[in-house]
Amino acid sequence: MTITGKAGMAWYRQKDYPSLRILFVDGDSFLESYDDWHNGAKEAERRAIAWGVEIVRITIEPAAFSAWCKLQALRPDATARRRYVRHGTLLW
Repeated sequence: MTITGKAGMAWYRQKDYPSLRILFVDGDSFLESYDDWHNGAKEAERRAIAWGVEIVRITIEPAAFSAWCKLQALRPDATARRRYVRHGTLLW
């Protein structure tokens, strides 16, 4: 398979998932169950890889993400997560 590009993907650890749902201002839109989120994320990752996209998992940890958002003057929402992942992907 030929790699056609690289993309970052927000990744959450099971132990952090409840805290992140509270931290994110849009956390109520997340699946309640980590297992449900994880299964969907693994499927999305699998599809991207099948298309030739190299996926870089960027783990979002509550304290680090919260501090980063404050430094960037961002609300901890989807826009901030995309920026955080993009920034993390550039470091790879």
